[in-house]
Amino acid sequence: MSVSVIVPAFRSSFVREAIQSALQQQQCPLEIIVVDSSPEVTLKQIQDCLNLVRHIPQPARGVSQARNVGITAARGDYIAFLDADDLWLPNKLQTQLSLLERYSEAGFCFSTTWNLFDGNNSDIPRDPYSPPELQAWVQSNGQVDGAFFGDVHELLLRVNCVATSSL
Repeated sequence: MSVSVIVPAFRSSFVREAIQSALQQQQCPLEIIVVDSSPEVTLKQIQDCLNLVRHIPQPARGVSQARNVGITAARGDYIAFLDADDLWLPNKLQTQLSLLERYSEAGFCFSTTWNLFDGNNSDIPRDPYSPPELQAWVQSNGQVDGAFFGDVHELLLRVNCVATSSL
C-alpha cells in the first residue's frame, strides 16, 4: 500500500517543516507532491529537498484547486493531505495505513489534531480538537485497536470535525 502526500503551499513559512514531518514517517510515503502557488517563497525553503519532492507550480487558485491538482498527479494507492503549516507525528501514516488495510470496508480515516504555537495566546485551544458532536459519536461507536469505527455521514453533516491534514 502506497501513499501520495499532497502539500498545497502558498506563502507558508513552515513548508519545510511540514515536508520534513512527511519524510520522517515510519511508513515512508511513495511521493510528496508540493503544489505551489508562491514559488518565490517556497523554493527558497525547500531547495535542499527538491530531489525528494515533486514540485508543481501553479497560479494561486485556492487550496481546493491545489489539492485537486495534487490528486491528479498522484500515483499512490491512497492520498494524504498535509497543509504547509502542519506537522505529522512519525507514526501517522503507518497507523492509518495499517487500519485501512485491516478494515478494508473503511472509506477513509482521520485522527486527532492539536494546535502548536509559541506564546501564551489564550484564544488557541491546548486540548486536542474534539467538538461535542465528535465526542458523542465516539461514545456511541465501538473501539477496536485504539480506533473508533462507524458511519460518520450524519456527524459530518452536523459538524466538520475532520482536520484536512489528519485524513
